[in-house]
Parts: sequence; structure tokens; C-alpha cells
Amino acid sequence: MAITPTPEQQSRPPQFWAVLIGIDGYLHTPQLSGCVSDANEMERYLIDTLHVPGNHIQCLLRDDSQIAARVDPNSDPSDDPTRNNIIQTLRNLPAKNNIRKDDKIIIYFAGHGSIYLNSDYYKEGTIESFGCSQALCPSDRDQGTPDIGDRLINDILSKISKDTGAHITVILDCSHSSGITQGIPGAIPHNANPREQDEADFGDTEGKRHTSPLSLTFEAMFDSPEDTKWGNFQHRKSEKWVPNMKSHVLLAACQGYQQAKEIKKEDVSRGVFTKALIEVLESKEWKEKELKEKTYDALTGQLNAHKLEGKTQTSIAIGERKNTQLWSQEPVKQ
Repeated sequence: MAITPTPEQQSRPPQFWAVLIGIDGYLHTPQLSGCVSDANEMERYLIDTLHVPGNHIQCLLRDDSQIAARVDPNSDPSDDPTRNNIIQTLRNLPAKNNIRKDDKIIIYFAGHGSIYLNSDYYKEGTIESFGCSQALCPSDRDQGTPDIGDRLINDILSKISKDTGAHITVILDCSHSSGITQGIPGAIPHNANPREQDEADFGDTEGKRHTSPLSLTFEAMFDSPEDTKWGNFQHRKSEKWVPNMKSHVLLAACQGYQQAKEIKKEDVSRGVFTKALIEVLESKEWKEKELKEKTYDALTGQLNAHKLEGKTQTSIAIGERKNTQLWSQEPVKQ
């Protein structure tokens, strides 16, 4: 059911809201070192440049120093980027903040991404077997806690968009990020487990925001807490499912087949994509552009022309509104 704004909400101008997720410290997965720094830099940009109020920003962060302190398996602070917390934070975002039509939502993730080859699950020779599914890796991923699959993410974004009419921008600084909010149509196979995989399947992953898929059933990463309450979970696994790319615009660090990389300078680690993104957004060249020139596509074009510290990855904008104005998604007036 869509949220009905109060008269006071209807009279206020559109506002920004943001969820920032940064994960360096993984419980059972190789550690990263620049994701929390990237999320903190995004927060600084939102506050200093876009003038987003601090209480409109939710941060789910975990650095590597928190791993040793996490001794209680039942402890789950609300700001810890676990699978449950990430999903519930996104699902509860509209009601918690009374988000209304034309508000602007930014969802940012820096951490590991993973890729699940459909050929490991679907019958050989079928159309579905030639694809793949991408996923975000929460801090508590292990053989009992799955990644967050692309179909689940797309469904969450679709519901937020339907219920609020807000303009959603998703920014992903992780490997295989261009496909993480999309998914591929087709039925999800039940109780299918993947072949054995290890990091060698993907080459050297040092300094890269990529990790191997988990040895869980394929459908596990499309399940979520309280699915029956939120609905659509059966359809999510059916052959009739198709991604909704009207609900959001994605700014991805790299193509689906690429890995997002980190760099380290003066003992400070950063993601190549996020570092370049903020540099471009705060550059004189970008600020002096006319509004009609500040589109998502134009931004990724400028990003790819920007010096990416010699790293090979191609950022991309995805979504039916990728040629609209950045953040507001207003149509471009020629």
C-alpha cells in the first residue's frame, strides 16, 4: 500500500535521504580496507555539497577492527551492515522517514560483490544457463547467511519507488556492480547447489572488491526476512519475473564482468570508483555545467575520461532514467 503524505509533507519541498553502507570487516571473507573511508567521504559530500541534513543519512559501517570485538553471535547492532540489517534498513526507509513523492534517495554500497554463474544451476543448453546473477556481500555472509541477490534488490527498490514516488539513485562500488540491481528473467531452480569454486577461478583478487560465491542453494540469496509480510517473494523466483528498471538509476563502478579495485596512497585506502566520483562531482568542470548537461550518462562519461589511477574498470549508468538530471531525475530540457 502506498504511503499517504500528510498535508504538511505535501507542502514541503522535495528532500534528500541516504543510506550509506561500507564494509571492510567481513567475518568469513577476505578483508577490504577502503570501503568505510569511501562511505565516510560520500557522507561528507552529501552534507557539504548537497546540504543533506545529517539526520537524513543512515550509515551501516564495519571496519576490520570490529571483527575481533564481535564475539557474541547473537549481537546485531542496528548500524552493522549484516544481511538482515541492510534489507530491513532499505525496506523501512520510506515509513521511518515519511518519504514522499519527488524526494531523492541515494543508496550507496562499498564492499565485496560476487557473481553466481547460471550454468552451475540451470539445465545445460537452456537460455537461462548462459546468464549469471550478481549479489552484494553483507558483513556476515557465510555458509548459513547468503549474499543479497540481484532480484531481491530489484524488488526492494521497486516497492520503495511504488510506495513513495521518490527518485532513487543506487551507487555501487563493488565488483560486477552493473548487474546487481537487474537480475535475469527466468524461473529460479530449487535446492540447486553450485559447483566448487575458489578465488583462483577469478584470478588475483588482492585489492579488488570481489569474493567467490557461497556454496548455498541458488534461491537462498533471493529470500529475505519477513518475506510474507512484504509480498512478491514467490513471483521473485518465477519464470515470469522481469527486472523493473524504471524504479531507480544505478551508477555502477564497473561492468558485470569486471572487478572494482582499491588503491592506497599515504596509508589511506580508497575505492578507485568512489574516489573518482567525488573528485568529478566536486570539480569546477562539473559544477559549471548547465543543469541539462548534468545527467547520469554524462557523469559516467566524465568519470571514464577521468584518470582512474591506471586501473581498468568502466563505470556505467543503468536504468530507464539514466538520461535525466542527476539526483532529481527531471527530464532534460533541450
